[in-house]
Amino acid sequence: MSASAFEAQIHAFEAKVDDRLRRVVNECAIEIQRSVVEGSEITGAPGQPVDTGFLRSTWIPRFLEAWRWLTSTNAAYARAQEEDLRSAYDPQGVDRPKGLERQGGTNRKGPSTVGGHHSVKMTRAGWQRIVDVAVQRVRGT
Repeated sequence: MSASAFEAQIHAFEAKVDDRLRRVVNECAIEIQRSVVEGSEITGAPGQPVDTGFLRSTWIPRFLEAWRWLTSTNAAYARAQEEDLRSAYDPQGVDRPKGLERQGGTNRKGPSTVGGHHSVKMTRAGWQRIVDVAVQRVRGT
């Protein structure tokens, strides 16, 4: 085999590895978004609670670099919801003193029947399972 033929094989192999790695990263980003927002059987995360749907709609995945991404939200009450700190911030207005106008939320007086708390924490804890599943998906197994 000539040096140029060997070099061509190395470049082809490098392109194949690069493509698969990009696909694994993309699958991981998709699964992280799904786990945090909707919940996931892979991580056990319950997803975001749904009252008005606002919190779910604010989680945005952004690629920072080729292999780095960030899934985040700018919703003021997201941390309180994640950590189950209802008394720290009550988006439903249930705990507001009488006489103060309710700002946002709904009149429903109870927890959401969809989603739950600690979705971000559970997604982080399930990172290796997410990677394993992403690799399996890319391999086609």
